[in-house]
Order: sequence, then structure tokens, then C-alpha cells
Amino acid sequence: AGHLSDRFGRAGVGQFGFVLGAIGLTMLASSEDLFLLTTGALTAFAAATTLSVLLAAAAGDLAPPGHRAAVMTSYATFIDVGAALGPLVGLSFAGEATLRVLYGGTAALLVAMAVLMRRSLKAG
Repeated sequence: AGHLSDRFGRAGVGQFGFVLGAIGLTMLASSEDLFLLTTGALTAFAAATTLSVLLAAAAGDLAPPGHRAAVMTSYATFIDVGAALGPLVGLSFAGEATLRVLYGGTAALLVAMAVLMRRSLKAG
């Protein structure tokens, strides 16, 4: 994604990643067989990888001169905190809803992120 974002722009690759993630999670939410489940998981993984690399590059781009190390350390810390707390937060919702609802809701959030990214680009 780093090379792709250098070539096609961070915003375009970001929107692609958000939409790809939404597609993957929708496939997971609607899967009735192993093929769709596996395809959805691989698609969601590809999106997560794309966004992970893209967001790290964007954090480096946005860091003020002389503060890149501090920004990247903070970025890595928040990634680690999210990885640690995310499953706990997800587990708290798991008793209230099925995985289909959770995946579908997350897919909707990813589409909203793509729309917000597009709007912020038009405004800026």
C-alpha cells in the first residue's frame, strides 16, 4: 500500500481500503459456506493490511519536522492499545448481537469512513 499510495495518492488508496474492508466484512456477515467465509476473511485481511501501511505512511507525512519519531511511537502505541482492547470491547458486544450484526455494523462504519474521507478531500 505504501507504493500504491505514492503512485495513486493516499486518499484514493484509503478509500479503496475502507470499501474493500466493508466488502470483506459484508461477505463474512452473510457467509453461509466455507468458501464465502474464507473469501470474506481474506478480503478483510487485505483491507486491514492496506490501511495499516497507508495510515503509518500518512502519520509519518503529517509529523512535524523533527517530531517524526515521537509521532510514530505514539501511532504504534495506539495500535497496540487498540489490538489489546479491541477484542475486549468486541466481546462485550458479542453477547448482545450475533457476529453477523457486528460485522455488518463495522462494514457500515467503514463505508462512512470512506465517505468522510472523500468529503474532507473536497473541502480541503
